[in-house]
Amino acid sequence: MARLAASIKRLLQGMSDGSCVSDSRGRLLYINPAAEALLGVSGAKWKGQSLCGLLCARLTDPDKRCAAAHCPLRRRGGGGSSFTIEGRFGAGATLNVRCLRLPPSRRCAETTGARLTFLTDVSARAAEEKRREDWRAMAVHDLRAPLTNIYAVLRELQMEAAETPPPPPDAEMLEISVRNCRRMIGMLELYLAVARFDACMMPVTSSALDLDAFIRECVREQSSLAEERGIEVVVDAAPGLKALADPQLLGRALQNLLNNALKFSAKDGRVTIKAGRDATGRPAITIRDSGPGIDPKDLAFIFDRYAQAGGAGRKEGTGTGLGLTFCRQAVAAMRGELTVESKPGEGSLFTVALLDAAPVLNGARR
Repeated sequence: MARLAASIKRLLQGMSDGSCVSDSRGRLLYINPAAEALLGVSGAKWKGQSLCGLLCARLTDPDKRCAAAHCPLRRRGGGGSSFTIEGRFGAGATLNVRCLRLPPSRRCAETTGARLTFLTDVSARAAEEKRREDWRAMAVHDLRAPLTNIYAVLRELQMEAAETPPPPPDAEMLEISVRNCRRMIGMLELYLAVARFDACMMPVTSSALDLDAFIRECVREQSSLAEERGIEVVVDAAPGLKALADPQLLGRALQNLLNNALKFSAKDGRVTIKAGRDATGRPAITIRDSGPGIDPKDLAFIFDRYAQAGGAGRKEGTGTGLGLTFCRQAVAAMRGELTVESKPGEGSLFTVALLDAAPVLNGARR
């Protein structure tokens, strides 16, 4: 391993990006000057230390710490040959960290399991993106108030028209205006909700929810869309199953997932919602649609903001690309997990796994 470190050292010494070499146990063998500057270490301070420990000690993004804890390279025999994470390290620098596991070598057994880690300072890019997000949030916030006033006036006109019906073209234009105004307000509210999650300002108040009753109420709220599209909605929920969740956040997430399932399912199709326990024993809600499925190249990015999945029969521009981002963040805020499975032509299956309310309820009874 020493020969490996010496040979790689000559290659990495003059790199402008930070670079590190560690052994199969993650112990540092070499850090180039750029990495020392980025991590704020020098000389003998890093020798023999765990690279993961050195990085995680400086990682200040709480949500990224959780991701880093599941790095496959930290597990012996774990799958995967690379891991990438981007977040704030130390006083404010935003780094892109990419770790690579070297493949086994017959010529040099000591390289087996060794890792190369590259660190790139992306603070300028992250700061620019934050400025853009701040501007968008301000614009959305300022647009919401006048749009709400416009909506109130339109609704008042619509109620007056119900008593004294206007000519058909005027009634139709009024209905279109109300519908689109309501849609725009929903889009702004969705954007602000995602921004609140980003700023860790979204309140979460969890309680024990009966999933059967909760799901059926969500289905009732989407019944008009289901009837309009001629889609059968089947509910299959285990009786008495309770989950620990925020009713507002879970309701909005399920409404969004159910609405997507109804929109993307073919007319006269079927949407199935089940509530039971997943393989790990957690309460879980699954929503399966009869739509066109999601293109494999889009599946890995389906929960990213502004991403809109493509697939046969899917319409472009049908949303903001924030709906599934909100769902993922809402479920994560309740310490749950949202996943998706899909194949083109076979529909999609979204699974919301939640915390079990039974331990809390049993503790309260004692």
